[in-house]
Amino acid sequence: MSRNAPRTFYEFFAGGGMARLGLGEAWTCVFANDFDPVKSATYRANFADAEQHFRQGDVWKLEAADLPGRADLAWASSPCQDFSLAGARAGLTGGRSSAFFGFWRLMEALASEGRAPRTIVIENVCGLLTSGGDFTALCAALADQGYSFGALEIDAARFLPQSRPRVFVVATLDPVPAALTGDSPFQTRLVREAQARLPAELAARWIWWRGAAPAARNSDLASLLEPDAAVAWHTPARTQALIALMAPLHRARLEALQASGQRARSE
Repeated sequence: MSRNAPRTFYEFFAGGGMARLGLGEAWTCVFANDFDPVKSATYRANFADAEQHFRQGDVWKLEAADLPGRADLAWASSPCQDFSLAGARAGLTGGRSSAFFGFWRLMEALASEGRAPRTIVIENVCGLLTSGGDFTALCAALADQGYSFGALEIDAARFLPQSRPRVFVVATLDPVPAALTGDSPFQTRLVREAQARLPAELAARWIWWRGAAPAARNSDLASLLEPDAAVAWHTPARTQALIALMAPLHRARLEALQASGQRARSE
């Protein structure tokens, strides 16, 4: 591939298109998909060209023929509730996270046509690393299609005043330059323990992706929030309905913050 050729990608479980925004203008989205109508509306509002490549609907109803060409990258942020501590930890067999397999069958179909994406990124909650044999099963699926892979655990708090740890499994068909491998602060204890549990044939495909720590953050949440008067707040009834959905621990934290009378962020 020419260095000057546009780099293309598919974005599955796209939501509002956060992966597209993160990749930036050097990348061209040629296909995006999400099931949720609200998220789909957000995607369309965010990108003027959405009607050219965005498909709303169940990933299981897509076929390889719906995906144009051979993309350089396929990005999948599949539903995470079944890996989350807040969910039932059902893993890949759970009703929501099993949507991953709808995505994966498309990757297998593309591979059978000689159109496998050169790189795949799978983003999920960190529970993926500890959810039974799910991480091993994911690595085995990648290996079966010829990919080498590694994982990084990154918390958004390194960049923004919000703690949101996520795991990123990065898999590639291409040889990996030495400059992209090495130590990284994102090779956390959970990543290393998950890698150590892999059988030898999968561990042989492991890549220790290099990644430097960002500069120290110099802002907090309060400095980024709009003035109260500039915000369209929910009605009291709507606010109480949302609070009622909170887990007891989170509700207790909220009540403690309210009692303090101070403007603060909750982890």
